[in-house]
Amino acid sequence: MARKPSAKLATLALGGLAAAGLVFATGMSGSQAQQQRVQGACFAHDELQAGLARDYQERQSAYGRVGDEAIMEIYASEGGTWTLVMTSVTGESCIVAAGDGWEPAVINVGRGA
Repeated sequence: MARKPSAKLATLALGGLAAAGLVFATGMSGSQAQQQRVQGACFAHDELQAGLARDYQERQSAYGRVGDEAIMEIYASEGGTWTLVMTSVTGESCIVAAGDGWEPAVINVGRGA
């Protein structure tokens, strides 16, 4: 199932265009513009998680710590849509990227891996 545009992703895309404009208009660095773009696509963790489940049937499939300040989460659906989310210790979750064609990797652990 292809990902259909949503208000959340539209906010992310429009934020990206606005951030690009900020780079040229103000001389802001690319990393500052990226931070501005991401700030436009942030929600309470529970709200974002519920929206991904409702709109895309995505469930958390993996996560990892980013120091002591945040975690990165991958939400994916059986249909292959996916969303990469960064969640801070305050509970704010920001969409970092989203797309189609997610394939889970098989990781061998233990002896002989």
